[in-house]
Amino acid sequence: MAIGGERAQSSLDGDGVAQSRPLVPTGLTTRALDRAVSLGVLLLCALLTAFVYGESLRFAFTFDDPLDLPRAEGRSVWSLFSSSEGYAYYRPIPFVLWKGLRAIQGRYSEGALHGLTLLCHILAAWFLYLLLRRLTGNYWCVVAAILFITYPFSYQAAIGAHTLFHPLMTAALLLALLLYHDARTRSAERGTRNEMAAGGGADFRYAGSLLAAVVGLWTHESGVVILPLIMGLELLLSLREDKFRAPRSAFSPTPPPPGSSCSFGRPCRSSIAPKGGRPRRCSRTRATSSRGRSGRWRRS
Repeated sequence: MAIGGERAQSSLDGDGVAQSRPLVPTGLTTRALDRAVSLGVLLLCALLTAFVYGESLRFAFTFDDPLDLPRAEGRSVWSLFSSSEGYAYYRPIPFVLWKGLRAIQGRYSEGALHGLTLLCHILAAWFLYLLLRRLTGNYWCVVAAILFITYPFSYQAAIGAHTLFHPLMTAALLLALLLYHDARTRSAERGTRNEMAAGGGADFRYAGSLLAAVVGLWTHESGVVILPLIMGLELLLSLREDKFRAPRSAFSPTPPPPGSSCSFGRPCRSSIAPKGGRPRRCSRTRATSSRGRSGRWRRS
């Protein structure tokens, strides 16, 4: 029979009582649902972006496109990373991508370069959903992704080839936060943050987070915001794990051990039940409870 969306089979224990054992663990069902919804959100982001900004694939080069695209001409990849010669800012990643596309296609293709900008816009919205989904545990985070795509003033960063700096940096920073969150959570689940291989691959997620942060920094100078963002995410995760709770004082009362009615934190012989009789109340507890509000002792 199906219980809570899981299949179960019956078995008999030692006393002949039927017991049900789930064939599909709940965790596997939840992960499969999350993956299916995540792929659905990715498809939704792609369709919505195509609907809103798809017309830009047929646009010609405008604004700063004729100025920025040829900056990588005559320069090697190493020179693009080693200096910002001829340009006021250090943004080597977009220039390397443009240089690579021109080497593959033999020319600067309007559709390919505009499509690259839209692809980064789609990935940024999808990474935003994934990050909020992990932080809130709510599927309504798709609304934030939709608002991110359809935000009216995003058109300045989504319809141009030279505006690749902004959506690529945003996607890289969101990916860095997402990977850091996953690595941090997997390490915490195993009870230690020093065990980098906890959960099977937390170390790779930390490395991926660092690499994504570097891509964001080398795409646009505004990528420096990744440092306060990581610090804020770490603070949020630490607060959720209650790492800032005040340590237990040495003078704090300790709970009585199991099976003892003594309120002084250690077993008391007077609380042991006599053979065949009811357990007696601890003499120290009786004395304490018999004290009146005035501070004087009363006869119990």
